[in-house]
Amino acid sequence: MSFGKKLIRVLTLLLITVVNGNLLTLTFLPISNGNSLPIFNQIIGLILLSITVIVMIYLAKKWEFPVIAHWPWSAKEFLIVLLGVASMYIIAQISAQILLLYKITSSENGNLLLALFSHFNFIIKFAFGSLLIPCIEETIFRVGIIGYLFKGKPLLGLLISSLVFGLMHEPRLSLVLLFYSSMGMILGLVYLKAKRLDISIAVHGLHNFIFMLL
Repeated sequence: MSFGKKLIRVLTLLLITVVNGNLLTLTFLPISNGNSLPIFNQIIGLILLSITVIVMIYLAKKWEFPVIAHWPWSAKEFLIVLLGVASMYIIAQISAQILLLYKITSSENGNLLLALFSHFNFIIKFAFGSLLIPCIEETIFRVGIIGYLFKGKPLLGLLISSLVFGLMHEPRLSLVLLFYSSMGMILGLVYLKAKRLDISIAVHGLHNFIFMLL
C-alpha cells in the first residue's frame, strides 16, 4: 500500500478526533457561561467519546493497523509499564520546575483541561482521562504513526509522532511544546519496546490518573 493512502487513513482518524472535540465543546457550553456542568452533559460527553473510541478501533482494525493487545501481561510487560509511568512522572516534574523558573504555569490546552475536569464527577473524569483519551491518542500517535505509517522506519516514526503529539497539545513553539513532545517520546519508546497498544494505553492512562490525583 502506498504511503499516501496510509497517510490519508491516519489523517482520517485525526479528523474524527477534531469533529468529536467540536461536539464535546457544545456539550460543555454551560461551563463557558460560568455554570457548573450538569451530570447529564457529562454523560453525553462520555457517550460521544466512547463512540469515537469504538469507531477508531473499528477503522484501525479494518485498515490493518497493528492493534495488538492481550491479557495477562508478562512480568516484562508489567516492568515496561512501571518504567514508562515513572519516566513520564520524572519528566513532568522536571518540566514543571523549568516552566516555573520561566514563570510559565501551563499550556492553554492544559489549563482548559484542568478547568473542565474540575467540573466532572470523579468516575467520569477517570473514564475520560485514564481510559478514553489515552485510547484515542495511542491509536493515532503510536499505532497509527509509528506502527502503521512508518512501519520499518521506527526512529523516523518515533520523532514525527512525538512532534505531532506535542503540537496537538501545544501548537506554539515553546517550552511547553518541548514538554509534551518529550512525553510523546516516552510513550513512543514504550510502544516500540512492547509493540502493543494496550501497554502504551496503560502507561498513558496511569500517568493521567496520577496527574488527576495531584
